[in-house]
Amino acid sequence: MNLFGLALVPCSADIAAIVDFRRRAGHLIAGPMLGSTINLPHVSILQCPFQEEALTQPLLDSIAESWFAKRNCSTVVGQFGSLHYQPVEWVFGMIVPIPMSADISPWCADLQKLALDRMERFIDTTQIDTTRDTSQYTSCEREAYLRYGYRYVGDTFCPHVTLGRTVGNPSSLCPELLCIYDESLAERHLTFDQLVFYRAGEYGVLAEIVQSVCLA
Repeated sequence: MNLFGLALVPCSADIAAIVDFRRRAGHLIAGPMLGSTINLPHVSILQCPFQEEALTQPLLDSIAESWFAKRNCSTVVGQFGSLHYQPVEWVFGMIVPIPMSADISPWCADLQKLALDRMERFIDTTQIDTTRDTSQYTSCEREAYLRYGYRYVGDTFCPHVTLGRTVGNPSSLCPELLCIYDESLAERHLTFDQLVFYRAGEYGVLAEIVQSVCLA
């Protein structure tokens, strides 16, 4: 599938911290390396086989304006929660609301709902690979994938930063990796300063920003 997405991109200081974690854990995590100019760390709100020509700046502006109007705030913050193994062989840094913040749980689910209402008609469902092995998906994830080409929609929304893929035993995260994560990212507050449309590359990395809105 040719995948495009809507994502929140953290500020440069937070990107640097995530990239540094990925460098320190490079012998324990496989997959594309994250960087400050390529393969940007991000939180995907949606990643589907969208029609690229539909991902216009006015559409992105309207999503941002409507979301901020509902929130009465244009500051987007979150916090790293646990390091999570996601079948098959993914390493996720989960993103959760900062305690006592105004964000709902799950974090930014309202943004996904608003965006999907405006973007679902632009999903090219003919690209969805219905023969993909979804045996490791939950039933709700499978249903979401077959409808949208993305397994984390609605009840299965799973805000996270993809940090890489597992090395060795694919069903666990080794103590050394957990230690590095606890030292560098666990409970770190994140400030997001861009909402973007992007083109996805190998393993769903952010290969290219198509449109962008700067967040205050």
